[in-house]
Amino acid sequence: MVWGHLQTSMLVCLLCSPALSGCLSDNESLANPSPLSFDEVGPLNITVTIDFGRFSNESLSLVPEHNYTNITFSPLFASNGTTAFRIMEAIQARENFSIEVTYYAGMGSEPSSGAFVHTIDGVGQHPPEYWIVYHNDKRAEVGIGALKLSQDSTLYWVLEEY
Repeated sequence: MVWGHLQTSMLVCLLCSPALSGCLSDNESLANPSPLSFDEVGPLNITVTIDFGRFSNESLSLVPEHNYTNITFSPLFASNGTTAFRIMEAIQARENFSIEVTYYAGMGSEPSSGAFVHTIDGVGQHPPEYWIVYHNDKRAEVGIGALKLSQDSTLYWVLEEY
C-alpha cells in the first residue's frame, strides 16, 4: 500500500514538473546580473534602447527619473559572438534595473537560449503586446540567448503585438 502512494506521489511530481512541460522556471529575475567578462569585452559597439511606450508610468526606476517613454543607454563594447542575453545582463548590472525572464527548454544548446523576457524594469507584457527585440532595425528571429552579435549593433526593445 505504501508503494502505491509513493508511485502516485512520484507521478504527480513528474507531471507537475515545469521542466517536462517545457518551462524551466517561471517569472525568474536575473537576480545576479554580471558585467561582461574580460573575454566578452571587444570592439563591437552595442547600443540598447528600451521603449516603454504608453506603459512608461509602470517603470520602477528608469523612466520616472527621466520623464520620457524610452531610454537609450551608453554603449557597451563586446566581442564577436557575445549574445544579446549577456548584453542585457551587463546593461542591467551597470544601470541597476530589473529584467524578468522565463526559460523554455529545447530552445537551443545554452541554458539562456530559451530565455523569454517578459518584464523590464517592472513593466510586464500586456497581451497581446509582448516585449519584442529588434536587432539592427529588424525583428529578431531567434531568442536573445541565441542571438550572437557579430557587428556593431543596436538592440531596441518595445512592447508590441505578437
